Amino acid sequence: LILNGGKDIFSSPKNVDHLAKQFPAKPAHQTQHKFYPGSYHLLMYDHDRKKIFSDVLQWLQWLRKNP
Repeated sequence: LILNGGKDIFSSPKNVDHLAKQFPAKPAHQTQHKFYPGSYHLLMYDHDRKKIFSDVLQWLQWLRKNP
């Protein structure tokens, strides 16, 4: 799971998108890239943290059901 914010001064969306594309296409369901355009670097402390924690939880639950 790759998470990044659009206002992150350390990791540009372009670079993170490039990183995400480096993962094998299959199984694509195991690699996800979540982008939060209004968020910064410390996502877990950001204003979108509830959405971010929800996305992480959903991804973990999915992985547990689909090993």
